[in-house]
Amino acid sequence: MLIVLYALTGSTLPLHGGGGAGRSDHNPHHVRHHADIEDDAAILRFVGSAWRQRPDWRLVGHSDTYVHAQVMAPNSLADVFLVDLGLPEGRGEDLLRQLAAAKPDVELLVFTVFGDEPRLIHALQAGATGYVLKGCSERESGNQV
Repeated sequence: MLIVLYALTGSTLPLHGGGGAGRSDHNPHHVRHHADIEDDAAILRFVGSAWRQRPDWRLVGHSDTYVHAQVMAPNSLADVFLVDLGLPEGRGEDLLRQLAAAKPDVELLVFTVFGDEPRLIHALQAGATGYVLKGCSERESGNQV
């Protein structure tokens, strides 16, 4: 399975060290705090394995439904959110719009599959700063992320 991370420019997004693609890096120690908003347990396990390969990343939250994310994410300490567009009880695009307004300095990344360009365009218009393509090995995804 390949996971590739892109910023709005289409280049690989630098997620450690300096700032991210579209928002400012307000963490001076370069440890990135992320929250995963995803309902698929297999995807969560896979992404969790990729994150564990990165000592500079810390999981600070998880929501598996739109309603839970809508309540918890605005108060999260995360500076990066990975948002599934197909959440139970709501659309990821609506959540992106809310998070972009409530937390303008965070990175908002979406999970997507190759070929779902119309949905990706809507997500970017809603406030996503980048996207993650589903599809490679844990090792490859750890290197990309």
